[in-house]
Parts: sequence; C-alpha cells; structure tokens
Amino acid sequence: MVASVILGKERMKLPFVRSILIFIMIILAGCAGRGVKDTSKVPYPDRITLATIYRQSGETERAKDVLKNAIKREPDRPEAYIDMGDMLFMEDDLEGAASNYHNAVESGSEDPVMLNNYAWVMTNLGEHGKALSLTDRAINMAPKPLYPYLDTRAMVLKFLGNTKEALISAELAMALTPDHDVAMRQHLEKLIEELESSLIE
Repeated sequence: MVASVILGKERMKLPFVRSILIFIMIILAGCAGRGVKDTSKVPYPDRITLATIYRQSGETERAKDVLKNAIKREPDRPEAYIDMGDMLFMEDDLEGAASNYHNAVESGSEDPVMLNNYAWVMTNLGEHGKALSLTDRAINMAPKPLYPYLDTRAMVLKFLGNTKEALISAELAMALTPDHDVAMRQHLEKLIEELESSLIE
C-alpha cells in the first residue's frame, strides 16, 4: 500500500560541491570512515546534509544518530523529524514514522511531501479520517506534480468507503499522470477498475 509514497527525492539530492564541503568537514573533524563522533559544532543544516550522506551510502544507523542529535539540540525545527520519519516509514516502523511526522507538523512544517507520507502512515495504521485531512492539506498547497497526491486521496477515500469520490480522484490522477510513469498508470488503471466494479455492485 505504498503506491503514492513520495520520499522527498528533492531533499535527497545534494549539490556536488556541498557534498564535498561536508565530506571535507568530516575529514577535518578527524572522523573520516568512522562517522562523526562529535557534531556539537556542526550547524543544523549541515547535520541534515550529513545524515543524508550517510543515508545515501546505506549507513542508516549513523544517519539516525545524526538526526537524533539534531533533534536534541534544536527540537523546534522540522527537517530532522521529516528525514527520520521517512527512514522509519521505509523500515515499516509506522508508529515511529507517525510520531516524527507529527513532530514535524508541530514544528511548523508545511512540506506537502511529508504530509502525503504522513497520510500514508496514518491510513496504514487505520486512521483514515486523519489521513484524508492530511492529504487534502497537501493538495491544497498545489504541489507539482499533483497526481501522486490525488492517488493517495483516492486510496484513502476507498478505505473510508467513499467509492464515488475515490473514483473521481483516481480518474483525475490518471489524467495527470505522464505516460512515462508506467507503474503509476498501471496502479491507477487497476484502482479505477476496482472502484468502477464496486459502484456497479
């Protein structure tokens, strides 16, 4: 049930020069190859970048440690909560992901990608009403592309038993899905067929 999970790829792509600078920072800290032992002097944005570097290299536990440290030092900022939520969601720790996404919202995040992922977590936890509220909030921000959010909305409405509204969202998502996104189009075709069959019954 993860067709429309969007893990913030734009947050994961680090500019090459910035990545090199962070790597140099790690070397200067005397931590190359062993992970940063002391990040007390590392600015918050660079901690998020460092966590992303670890995450991209498959060192998720180090990434989590850096994010936990960032949260501890600046608990009112949302970025570390979002990245932690994404990692926990991918590990199927739904309760942990929900907690971090909730904290991100409480910290003022208006990130539609995070709201969409939060909606998926909540619907996986059976909290479909909350999930619908979250996905509608994301859609109201007019994110681009819009179709993954509409797919999430269609799925949540399906679980709520609102088949007609689910079909409307699914058909709109299909109309907006580019031809090259074959997986999404196949998913939506199947969903639309299923919803249409439910209406006939």
